[in-house]
Amino acid sequence: MIKTAEEIKKLLTASLKRDANSESFIGKNFIEELASSSVRIHKNISVYLTRKKQILDVLIDSGSSNIPISERKDSLSKVFCISTKLGKDAVINGIELATLKNLRLDFFAVLSISKDGRPKDMQVAFLDGERLDTFELVGPYPYDYFFTFDFLEKISEIEKKSETIAYETGEERERVVLVDVRNGKDKALEDYLFEELERLTVTAGGEVVYKLSQRKDSPDPRYYIGEGKVRELADIVQRVSGNLVIFNGDLSPSQIANLESVLGVRVIDRTDLILDIFAKHARTKEGKLQVELAQLKHILPRLIGKGKELSRLGGGIGTRGPGERKLETDRRHIERRIEFLEREIERVKRHRALIRSNRERNNIPVVTLVGYTNAGKSTLMNALTHSNVLVEDKLFATLDPTTRILWLGDVKALLTDTVGFIHKLPHHLVEAFSATLEEIRYADIILNVIDASDPFFYEHIKVVDEMLRYLEAYDKPIIRVYNKIDLIEDRSELIPLTGDKSVFVSALTGENLEELRSLLSSEIQGLLTNASY
Repeated sequence: MIKTAEEIKKLLTASLKRDANSESFIGKNFIEELASSSVRIHKNISVYLTRKKQILDVLIDSGSSNIPISERKDSLSKVFCISTKLGKDAVINGIELATLKNLRLDFFAVLSISKDGRPKDMQVAFLDGERLDTFELVGPYPYDYFFTFDFLEKISEIEKKSETIAYETGEERERVVLVDVRNGKDKALEDYLFEELERLTVTAGGEVVYKLSQRKDSPDPRYYIGEGKVRELADIVQRVSGNLVIFNGDLSPSQIANLESVLGVRVIDRTDLILDIFAKHARTKEGKLQVELAQLKHILPRLIGKGKELSRLGGGIGTRGPGERKLETDRRHIERRIEFLEREIERVKRHRALIRSNRERNNIPVVTLVGYTNAGKSTLMNALTHSNVLVEDKLFATLDPTTRILWLGDVKALLTDTVGFIHKLPHHLVEAFSATLEEIRYADIILNVIDASDPFFYEHIKVVDEMLRYLEAYDKPIIRVYNKIDLIEDRSELIPLTGDKSVFVSALTGENLEELRSLLSSEIQGLLTNASY
């Protein structure tokens, strides 16, 4: 009795020789032997063949193929696959379509086998020659229908179409599927954070085409989500023509590799996405240095020695970096680059320290804006200083710190806008942005800007307070500025959540800004009359 893939390969090779004189691309002897072998071992069999009918690989009950993933995105691999399905209809699923696209196969066929062990129906999937990322299905039809089907003509037609396509690189919005694993302890907060992931994706330039979540006490070590959910995800990705999957958590290198092999598209996690947005919004040399350092520190422990993971950093969401540069390099080169970047950032710190010492000698107090991302810090800076700092309704629109002169009557101060905070902000990002975040540590007064219209603003306060403690800045004078009250209909519930000095304002309409100015002026006067200052 046959037991191994190698034994099946010999039997199938012999059947191909018997079909040598057949006019059919797929011969009768091969189909019957494939069905018979599958029945004898009571398992599904997948066979990968070249156009010249040489068997490259035989898989029993799926498994991992030795066929290399195609690096070419504009041509076929000249390899096809036929897979059996015992007692099931001949219907190609999402994982099989992912295999077709990932390996750039000529086609992928599934052969159903009836309960009495005979080959029954067959369905064949081809890549769409217009884009090579969508599909054309033929069947299911009785398997003997395909004995007269002109496979070579169909393949040639696909290749001719693909040759005429000019592929865009990074300009087209990526079609993104979002995935979340939840423990169900706080459904409202989990919903909010999943919506936040969607907003992050839009900020990065992606188009969210589907959102999938799973209730699970802890992430699966292999796929992050359960194996059954992976199969469902594969079907969804192919159905909606997704080309990127983003997980709302941190994935290990092995989880990313396992998911990509099944889904056939790129997979990134929340940290990759946030780093990408920072790379997109970095404008100054200092900002670009800090973003690159954060990206390299994120990449370094995730290298698994194959080089593929580095080559992923070439285009699209989660791949951006200063200069859009591919990081196709080895671990030692990355470590040397990290050392260089850290030296450059130390130079930035020394320069900032010199500027701060000049401010202190001139008795100029510094007020720093902090807050959750998109709380309205830049809008408030513009309103208080009559400046024109970039304002966008996007997460992390401001990345590089901006300082403007703030006049409060005859009192001169400096107002600095800083990068916003967010849930699960990567620790290596915080470390890399030490030069920027030092502006908070050395501030004289901190304005914590809070989006009072956000139903989860109390969670935002917690996130910002934790970061202030981490930066050793929580003991400084803090004024809570509850912003965006113009978006609140019922203002009877405008009650500060903390005992700190606070004010409710609308930076957009100017409401209560004079009250904020008065509060700030009082705090600064106290600093200036304090001998220790």
